[in-house]
This record gives sequence, C-alpha cells and structure tokens, in this order.
Amino acid sequence: MTARVVTVGAAEGGGNDEAPALAVARALRAEGVPVVARMVVDEDEAALESVLAPAVGESGLVVVLAPPGGSGGDVVRRVLARLAGVRLVLSERLLRVLEDEHARRGRALPRRLERLALLPQGAQLWIEGEDGAAASGGWSLELRAAVVAVLSLAAADLGAVLERHLRPDHQHDVFHDGVVELLSGLGVDGPGEINAGDDRADVLLDL
Repeated sequence: MTARVVTVGAAEGGGNDEAPALAVARALRAEGVPVVARMVVDEDEAALESVLAPAVGESGLVVVLAPPGGSGGDVVRRVLARLAGVRLVLSERLLRVLEDEHARRGRALPRRLERLALLPQGAQLWIEGEDGAAASGGWSLELRAAVVAVLSLAAADLGAVLERHLRPDHQHDVFHDGVVELLSGLGVDGPGEINAGDDRADVLLDL
C-alpha cells in the first residue's frame, strides 16, 4: 500500500506550514507505508477535486490535512461527498463531541458551528480521549479504490494519531485487491466507530 498526503489551505512559502505533512509522512513510513506524493492545495473546491479525483482512483491511502473549521474543512467535506456520490449528513456522535469540547470551556456550541458535525454519508469517525473527554481524531471514508483519512491541521500530534490507526489491530482488509481500511476507535473504552449515514443521522444537505 502507498499513500498520498494532501494539505488544504496552507500558506505559501513552506517553513512551519510543511510540518504537519512531514509528521504524517514520517508516521506512514514508520508503519511501512511509502508516501508517493505530497501536495498543497488552495481552499477551493475545483482545485481540491482535481487533485483528489485521480488519487482515489488508485489503490492506497489518501491523507487530507485540513483546517478544523472555516472554509477549508467545508471544502473537504463537500468535495469528498461529491466524489463519493453521497450526501452530507449529521453525525450525532461528532456533534456530541463538539458540544462536550465547548462545555469543558464553559461555553455552548454556537449553532453556526454545528455544520462541523456534517460528514459524507458512510464516513467513519475517529474518536480519541480519556476520562470522558472525547475528541475527534479525524474521520475516514472508503472512496473508489482508496481510503481517504481526513485529519485536522490543528491536531497536537498528527503522527501519533496515524500510528495508532495504522496498527495491525486497528486494520482490516475491505477491498478485493487488498487495500487496507483504517478503522476508528482510539478511546480507552475500545472502538468508537460510527457510521455517519446510520439511521440516527439526519440529512442536512443534498449536494
């Protein structure tokens, strides 16, 4: 299996902006997954789709690094949903995580941020955390020949998140040609997998 790393919305000029992608590349190589390409894409749907469409047509892993909120995260969700031919739906589990994160800071989740709980139908949510302080570690989506993993550029340790997901006990083969699917479930209570398209998910947006 090979991997491609796509960074969305990084400023031009390199420097520290390359640190997240480099951390991911190191973690993948440590797990025996060679990175065949690293790309930086503007926060633009057409630009991102032009990169992801051919990437998901090849067997392997595509890691997308995107801002946790704002236009960059919205662009990623819309493009991946369109490529998969599915709707964006509300992940109630992710919504609860976001509400809990704000509650721990003594605030309510603003309604305008509820859109951050929208995921392409069929996406698998990654949950991390201890002592009930769950947080989203990202999410993944089976798409054509590939598995796409979407991680936040703001994550404290992207390499560690990927290393945990790439362990053999967090993987299983889901494609006839042997492409490895990354599974969710990094919390202390075991897998925290949720299908964003299950019966509890309310459809919020048709593409």
